[in-house]
Amino acid sequence: MTDFSLDETALPMANAFNKQIENQVKEKDNVLFTMDGDIKEKRARVEAMSEHMKNVQQELTITQNLVAARLKEIESENHLRMLAEREQGRFNLLTQRKKVEINEIKDRQNTHENNMFRYTQKIEQIKQQMKWSQKVIFD
Repeated sequence: MTDFSLDETALPMANAFNKQIENQVKEKDNVLFTMDGDIKEKRARVEAMSEHMKNVQQELTITQNLVAARLKEIESENHLRMLAEREQGRFNLLTQRKKVEINEIKDRQNTHENNMFRYTQKIEQIKQQMKWSQKVIFD
């Protein structure tokens, strides 16, 4: 329809009524041409917006997947942290037990060393007595 256009010399012998109709047709043709251009422009714009919307939806899906993955990662990190805290608690208990055990061993060692010292002193006393006894006997 846009290919059809009337120029001023289309009807040279037209009367005033026909010229008025011809002018109206030209105006309508111009309006139609303008609207056709607007329609093409709006269709192109709608297509661009549809493509943009598709890209935005893909980006939204990707972002949602990233968020879900990050939440799983945080959940895993929290689980690993809890396991590490439990293990640290067990190690602390084991360390305390070993410290108590070391202190008990040190106490027993100290007791044994004290006993050895006393027995050594007694032996020395006995040796001294024997020396005195032998001295007395030989004198």
